[in-house]
Amino acid sequence: TLRSSLLEALISSNYEVVILIRSTSDISKINYLLGKVVYYDVDLQPLEIAFEKHSIDYVIHIACDYGKSSNSSYQIAENNLMYGLKLLEVSLKYEARFL
Repeated sequence: TLRSSLLEALISSNYEVVILIRSTSDISKINYLLGKVVYYDVDLQPLEIAFEKHSIDYVIHIACDYGKSSNSSYQIAENNLMYGLKLLEVSLKYEARFL
């Protein structure tokens, strides 16, 4: 998957990777890499905590709710649009580049 391939490439290039996940995220395809990164569940702690604890230079946002679950149209829009905008806002606040 894009997620695991990108994560493998960043780790092998010696980047320090911080991952923001949601409680509902399926991390089974990257589980074997979690010991090599720092990750935060943003449903359990504020999004800003990762930016406060780490000097984050770049943000790559690849998460998406494809609507495969029983989420309503509102929840899909919330996940895909509003969360992305909030992440962009926090990235700008902490002067991280949003890719």
